[in-house]
Amino acid sequence: MSKNLTLVTSLFDIGRDAIDAGFSRSFDHYLECFAKLLKVDYPMVVFCDEKVEEFVWKHRSRENTRIVRKTIDDLRSFPFYDKIQAIRTDPKWYGQSGWMPGSPQATLDLYNPLIMSKQFFLNDASIFNFFDTKYFAW
Repeated sequence: MSKNLTLVTSLFDIGRDAIDAGFSRSFDHYLECFAKLLKVDYPMVVFCDEKVEEFVWKHRSRENTRIVRKTIDDLRSFPFYDKIQAIRTDPKWYGQSGWMPGSPQATLDLYNPLIMSKQFFLNDASIFNFFDTKYFAW
């Protein structure tokens, strides 16, 4: 099989372990799942902070992996961060559904900026094209 595909992903600890039990997940849970993804034998670009970078290098080769270091502060500088927070904290928005008030979308300030950053991370990886591949997938 041709390796003409670069996988793009990210991982940040945005505090999901501190929200309502129905939506709570420990960061260790994310690391366990991430370790499985890191085993995939395709070129990979990972957007993450220094802590996650150390974890990545325990599971990946530098030959087929590129880290793009970002920080929590980078997520907070998302261009629409303030507008997202205004929506996220508006009872008219989170009150639309019974499950919404305790959800990560409503309780974590970085959840939506992180989700919305994925398309930009994917775009950046395709522009830099570290592995000279034709296709990119999240």
